[in-house]
Amino acid sequence: MRAWILSICLSCFSLSLSAQELSAEQAVHQIQGLWQLLTYVDRDGNQSDYSKQFRVWRFDGDKLSLDSDDLGHLVADHFRLKRSIFRVDTPIILLSDKLKQTHLTYGKLVLESVDNQTLIFTDWDKQVSYRLRRVQPIVSRL
Repeated sequence: MRAWILSICLSCFSLSLSAQELSAEQAVHQIQGLWQLLTYVDRDGNQSDYSKQFRVWRFDGDKLSLDSDDLGHLVADHFRLKRSIFRVDTPIILLSDKLKQTHLTYGKLVLESVDNQTLIFTDWDKQVSYRLRRVQPIVSRL
């Protein structure tokens, strides 16, 4: 019985989900934890490789901290995810007051996809992208 339950749990975590398949609440749960920034692609298509550095993005409850050169190094703030009512192709957006103070278009990050190991965000115009790898999940507090 335990093996059967374990196999079900493992199969749930191995699913790769596009943001269109998630509700905002599910997305908040999926992104919780520590993520290492692997690559950043700017508006001109130039890719920066951060895989050898330890640039951590942390999502803990409703708090975030992002370590990225292009965002002004460490950005720490509260965030919320919500469904976009303006664009069908942009279902879930991350909102934060601190992101509004950066170069990001409209100060929003768009959740493109998330699975157990990879997280991808773009800006509103999909000209900038961030690819991250999960370092450590955050266990929900009871």
